[in-house]
Amino acid sequence: MRYLVVSDIHGKLLEKLNPIVDDGIDSLICLGDFDQVRSIRSFMDLQARLEQDGKQVIVVPGNHDYEIYKRGKIKSPELKKQRKTSLQLHKELFRDELASNYIRDLLDRPHHYQDLLLGGDYSTIIVHGGLRGSLISYLSCPKKAKDLWYRLEKDYYHRTNFKAMEEKGYNIMIRGHDHMKSCVSFSDGKVKPIRERPVTLEPGKLYTINPGSWFNRNYLVIDCSDEQPVVEFRKV
Repeated sequence: MRYLVVSDIHGKLLEKLNPIVDDGIDSLICLGDFDQVRSIRSFMDLQARLEQDGKQVIVVPGNHDYEIYKRGKIKSPELKKQRKTSLQLHKELFRDELASNYIRDLLDRPHHYQDLLLGGDYSTIIVHGGLRGSLISYLSCPKKAKDLWYRLEKDYYHRTNFKAMEEKGYNIMIRGHDHMKSCVSFSDGKVKPIRERPVTLEPGKLYTINPGSWFNRNYLVIDCSDEQPVVEFRKV
């Protein structure tokens, strides 16, 4: 089983993933933050191709998806680079019924995370983001917990999330939001960023994995052909 993971689309098209999907990908995981209608439509085409071949597609919404749909205000470097405001994107979204319905259906789900048994043995949670030991993507961040939408950069934040993963029986968290290609392990009470590439996941350790942003042309492939999954970070 080979998984393609992409996150934080932020207005980019996804056609360049077509040859990668055709090269033996069994499952597509998308971690949200589409922003523009053209990105949503591009992803919908990719999803349809996979599902037509009977392949698995897992999608979770991001905080941008929520705020744009709900006409919220976002101050984001990615919006500035797109030369768009969240209000402009909201109006654009609701001029396209298919795209707006797609985001509505993502947001209407009872949970904004997905569970996956990666490689048959690794219990995995798939989310857009969350801190302070929260394994749930708060798409509208509570005012009393503003840092739930900060980046997962510091050891302290990793440690609180790993503790929550341990309590809930997860071995792996696949997450977006941070825009950083990263794999961080946790064992014997120690948080360790893994610099080697590719990364072979070891039994008995916990991991957070982030593909980086598709906005910056980053994605990853997780190959579960052998007993230990291998994470390969890529860029187009």
